[in-house]
Amino acid sequence: MTTGMTAVPPRRSGGVATIELGGSGGFHPPAVAAAADLPRALHGLLADRTVRAVLLCGFGSAAVGAGTSPSPAVAQMPSDVACSVVTTVRTAPVPFVASVEGECVATDVLIALACDLVVAADSASFAIPAASLDAALSGDLGPLLVDRIGIGRASELCLLGDKVSAKQALDWGVLNAVHPAGETRAAAAALTARLAAGPTVALASTKQVLASAARSAPGVRLDRAATEATNGDGRG
Repeated sequence: MTTGMTAVPPRRSGGVATIELGGSGGFHPPAVAAAADLPRALHGLLADRTVRAVLLCGFGSAAVGAGTSPSPAVAQMPSDVACSVVTTVRTAPVPFVASVEGECVATDVLIALACDLVVAADSASFAIPAASLDAALSGDLGPLLVDRIGIGRASELCLLGDKVSAKQALDWGVLNAVHPAGETRAAAAALTARLAAGPTVALASTKQVLASAARSAPGVRLDRAATEATNGDGRG
C-alpha cells in the first residue's frame, strides 16, 4: 500500500519550514517511515531558531476523484504518533499552517485542525470513517476535535461518517480560507511567509493566550464533560 511513498525532508527558506506529508503521491496513504518520523522532524525544526513558521502540505490526495473511497491505509497513522504530532503543533512557539488539497481523512483531519490556520482547495473534503474512529478519537485527539468544531458538529462528523466539503468546513469555521484547486499550495505558502515575517515572540504569546482561552471557554468545558460522560458509559 505504501509503494512509492517516501519521507520528504523539510525545506527551509526565509524563516519558513515546509513539510510534505508523504511522497510524490501525497499523504494518501503516508509512508510508514514518514509517519513515524514526523514527530522527530517537527522537534528538529522547532529547535532551529531560524524557523519562524511551519507549513504542512500534502493533506489529502488530489488524485482521488469524487465518489472514490479512500484506501483503508489512509487511517493507519498510529494514534500515538498522531497524538504526538498534535501536541507538538499546538504547543509550538511558532505558527503552523495546513494546506489541504484533497480528501483529508481520519487522523489527518485532527493534525490539520491542530494547526493555527487551515486553508483548503475547493475540491477538498474531510471525513472520519467509522473504521477510523478509535484512532482518530484516542488520547487528546477527541478533545481537540470537540474544541475546534463543537460537540454537535463533532458528533455529525464521527457518527454519520459523511464527507464534509471545503465549503461546509469554511461555514463551520474550521477553515480560514478556500482557494481554487491548484492555487491552494501557493496561497498557504504566502500566508506562512506572512506569519514568518511577523513578530515571533508576540505570535508565540498569542498562541498561548488563545489556547488557554479555548480550554477555559464554558462551551468547551461542557462539551468535554459530555464527551467524558459518553466515554465512561461502559457500553460496547
